[in-house]
Amino acid sequence: MAARPPLVMPRAAASAGPLPAAATVAPRQSAQCLRARGAVGGLFFDQRTARPVRHPDAKFGAIGSTAEAAPTEGLVQKLQGVEVFDLSGKAVPIVDLWKERKAVVAFARHFGCVLCRKRADLLAAKQDVMQAAGVALVLIGPGSVEQAKAFCEQIKFKGEVYADPTHSSYDALEFAFGLFSTFTPAAGLKIIQLYREGYRQDWELSFEKNTRTKGGWYQGGLIVAGPGIDNILYIHKDKEAGDDPDMEDVLRACCFSDPVQGVWAFFIYVYSARGKPSYVYICMVLFVDVVSHCVRETESVEQTGKARRAQKLFGPLAQPRRRARQVPPPVPLPTHKPNRSRARDRAQAPPPSPSRSPKTPYFPPPPSDLSLLPMSEKKRRAGASAAGAASSSKKPRASSAASYAESLRSKLRPDASILATLRSLASASASKSKAAAKSLADHDPSADPASSYIVVADQDSASVTSRINRLVLAAARSILSGRGFSFAVPSRAASNQVYLPDLDRIVLVRRESARPFANVATARKATITARVLSLVHAVLGRGIHVTKRDLFYTDVKLFGDQSQSDAVLDDVSCMLGCTRSSLHVVASEKGVVVGRLVFADDGDRIDCTRMGVGGKAIPPNVDRVSGIESDALFILLVEKDAAFMRLAEDRFYNRFPCIILTAKGQPDVATRLFLRRLKVELKLPVLALVDSDPYGLKILSVYMCGSKNMSYDSANLTTPDIKWLGVRPSDLDKYRVPEQCRLPMTDHDIKVGKELLEEDFVKQNEGWVKELETMLRTKQKAEIQALSSFGFQYLTEVYLPLKLQEQDWI
Repeated sequence: MAARPPLVMPRAAASAGPLPAAATVAPRQSAQCLRARGAVGGLFFDQRTARPVRHPDAKFGAIGSTAEAAPTEGLVQKLQGVEVFDLSGKAVPIVDLWKERKAVVAFARHFGCVLCRKRADLLAAKQDVMQAAGVALVLIGPGSVEQAKAFCEQIKFKGEVYADPTHSSYDALEFAFGLFSTFTPAAGLKIIQLYREGYRQDWELSFEKNTRTKGGWYQGGLIVAGPGIDNILYIHKDKEAGDDPDMEDVLRACCFSDPVQGVWAFFIYVYSARGKPSYVYICMVLFVDVVSHCVRETESVEQTGKARRAQKLFGPLAQPRRRARQVPPPVPLPTHKPNRSRARDRAQAPPPSPSRSPKTPYFPPPPSDLSLLPMSEKKRRAGASAAGAASSSKKPRASSAASYAESLRSKLRPDASILATLRSLASASASKSKAAAKSLADHDPSADPASSYIVVADQDSASVTSRINRLVLAAARSILSGRGFSFAVPSRAASNQVYLPDLDRIVLVRRESARPFANVATARKATITARVLSLVHAVLGRGIHVTKRDLFYTDVKLFGDQSQSDAVLDDVSCMLGCTRSSLHVVASEKGVVVGRLVFADDGDRIDCTRMGVGGKAIPPNVDRVSGIESDALFILLVEKDAAFMRLAEDRFYNRFPCIILTAKGQPDVATRLFLRRLKVELKLPVLALVDSDPYGLKILSVYMCGSKNMSYDSANLTTPDIKWLGVRPSDLDKYRVPEQCRLPMTDHDIKVGKELLEEDFVKQNEGWVKELETMLRTKQKAEIQALSSFGFQYLTEVYLPLKLQEQDWI
């Protein structure tokens, strides 16, 4: 039989010197086989066959073929007289670095090498694992102490750094040297990649005297050694520049050689790699299981080998004696005996069954007569039954809530009956809309509304441009007269915003404040105002529309933040007495609409019944919308996009003809304008579906009464007489929404709810006040999606039809 090939060291076979005689023993396995194995103590775990194999000459802590073939004796003798210098300039024998500890010692090509800086980062990334296993990280470079200090300051290396000015350690380890091992195609490609990653070569360190002595042609390497001078576990020698060692091999050599330390090092390694405790726990359990399995299998192999040798020598006398298994007698479990005579207990206890195993403990059945129980047991059972009855009566089970929800389906009348109710509602809304809409003049006929409140209206481009020209001419006359210029800006402070019950909306009281350029406090605001007027004038002159974001990016340094330009844009709208859409500055598309609606968007005909589940985006330029047609019976206003998608996908507008629209949360100007226009032109009732929380009611109030931020344009943005269809706080108990679908109100929610109760527009509606008080009393809120606990289509199949049938709105 041919002898197997001798073991060789991975990566560094050519430069490691001749192999010792022990390395050529035939029973050893090939290096290719050993590389596919991981070591745990003196065991190699074969990853291909998942079976533990014990190497005949393996040392405790050896890693693969490197440890088997490492010529430690001659190497240690060469390193005995080698000294390196720490950052303080103190000489340290190199073998002292691993004399009393285990250390990973990396050798750099030179301190300015870009490849060595990358290797230093790779080692630093594993430093937590090494520290967990008690392993020190050391780096040695061929240069002066000053170069080592500069290296530490540049890359922030956390390990120990030493300098070897004479290259004595490199000579002792016989690292590769020469021009052809430095400039190779692989090294060049790797340097290009590192430069793309951000690494840079320090040319001053690379060509100083100590490095230039041998031209920097030495290659580096890495060893794992200790504790003990001659205990060298792993050696890697770079064949060429950038020939980095396998970090997994380095970790196995330095951290996973001892089973106890290896478990914890592996724990830290997985945590740093994954960052999740669940991965750490699973991997740690698997690792411990592998270690214990290897140890058990090894002990079994050793015992089997001893038994075979004994059988061969002594024959039948070597049969191992089997120890009889002693089973302890079963201990009877203590049972509580009532305070009665033993005779009566024996009489009531049934005889033991002959088929039952004697090892099975016997548990007497509980007495059926409660009088035989002790008083403490009677109280316990009575309390448990009372508590169960109380809990069952206090909170209905989920199954009972679901059955009740399904029972409501039987209360639904045919769709024709519900449609008749909706037609009567639509006719009532149309007749009510025929009455003249109230204006500020109706509020106080004796006073001039323009002198008391800010009134804005839609204006054409020529009118707005003319007003801007008059403002600029007035500012120019003021400057020529030596008084500087100042803008008279209407104050939009909260104190100037009032709610008028007759009009059912918030309006802005006329009170102006000066914004002079000569004042330090208002100079920047005056400059922004002049800049916005200039930009609006240019947009109107070109006859185009721009977004508020476009306006902001025309002069980012001046505006600083978009909120600054947006606020000044509202001020300009108040100054000119026109709506913001008249300035040709709009917001981005946000709202969507779907249902029984047809209109023209800048001449393009849009059929909202053919817009799919997503619906048609509401145009930001509502003034370009024309030709609105619909056969709907009502408008359904939805707060959130999720409920909108459910209604659109179920084609709710075909079952009950309606127009469904949403602003996906806080309403934007375009959606509010579009809703008001539908209400005015189609004369349809508007029903609102919002969340049962203070924010849902606040969003509904913005549609109805307007927002304080744009109170100057409330006449064009508000849609009065919106009916609150749901989800209301009283619906949570009425429809038995499960407790797990309700959310507790936070302190901020309660604060917002109490503030809403103090608002004048809420006090005008008793239904709103009752619902808010119910919400604050129960301290519970719920979203529209809470109805999905009864079924994903429960909203469209039961809840909304039943609401419309019963006309259950506020």
